[in-house]
Amino acid sequence: MDLRFRSPMILLTGFYLETDPNRHDELVECLSRNEANACFDEIHVWIEATVNLPDLLLSHPLLTAPKFHLVAYGQRVTFQDLLTYANRFLTNRRVVIANTDIFFDDSLCLLDGCDLSGKLLCLSRWDVQPDGTTRLFDHSSSQDAWIFQAPIREFTSDFHMGVPGCDNRLALEARKAGLHVSNPARSIRACHLHLSGVRHYNERDRICGPGCSVPAEILDAPPSRNGVDRPSPSKNGRTACSQPIGISAMNEDTVVAVTSLSPALWRVPVQKACIDSWRNAGLRVCSFNHPSEILALNSRYDVDWVPVETTSADVFGNYYIPVKVVADWAEQHDVMVLLINADIEL
Repeated sequence: MDLRFRSPMILLTGFYLETDPNRHDELVECLSRNEANACFDEIHVWIEATVNLPDLLLSHPLLTAPKFHLVAYGQRVTFQDLLTYANRFLTNRRVVIANTDIFFDDSLCLLDGCDLSGKLLCLSRWDVQPDGTTRLFDHSSSQDAWIFQAPIREFTSDFHMGVPGCDNRLALEARKAGLHVSNPARSIRACHLHLSGVRHYNERDRICGPGCSVPAEILDAPPSRNGVDRPSPSKNGRTACSQPIGISAMNEDTVVAVTSLSPALWRVPVQKACIDSWRNAGLRVCSFNHPSEILALNSRYDVDWVPVETTSADVFGNYYIPVKVVADWAEQHDVMVLLINADIEL
């Protein structure tokens, strides 16, 4: 696979000196979570205030982490600033632009294998709830993060991030320039941390004029290697969205280790070691996952897949598989199963 189509990515975001302590803590928390995300190789932070950088680093030691690259800008950043920067300095890199109060989870790794050339992904946010869960803000006229392959085609974007109407205008201008615009927010979660409720804008700041909506959808499958617009078999002969194992493929002595593999790249070594231990114990390995996760997982793991559409995503914001789905599957196929977490060795 072309390495350009794989994570890790580079995140571009802004940072300002928020005076409200609760809101300030939210912004720092987002930086911290993105720094911990293995999908990001670098985080370029545009410092929008006129500050002394040594003093800033002293008061915000998180920014001294190796992933962070600080850009002393001294004013509010525009989309054009970030897009021009990406085209000039980040050629052939996969770039994420996000508002300061956005962090990403493991779902960002689902873009592994996706060619972003000529595309702009405009992601609606998942609002963090007081109990820590997330909920999709399912509004086609609202996006808080943007993903593309640099260099991206130039288009009109000389307006600020984070003001009403900026997302609609950006999507319109990108489409006018011939870019393919989509919103795979039902697969990729841009988590929005704004429980403080502090805002520094109003409707007078809205960008007037035309715009366009981008409805949330499931991430499209990566193009197949054989040119057919559907997932093609991998080298191990399994398809990215294979059907559940047939009854004829098992017998009464079959014992299946049933798990749900995480798409996170940093979990790959641990999960592979666990899979090996299960096979060494004589078990067949089967992973239950949402189809959008299987597309990326299939290139990393030599296991059987059971695609599950009904998950807990609407409640918890993650594709957790109900135990009842596994129980029903085992009963249907009359097979013994060992239900096991993906990070447990035998």
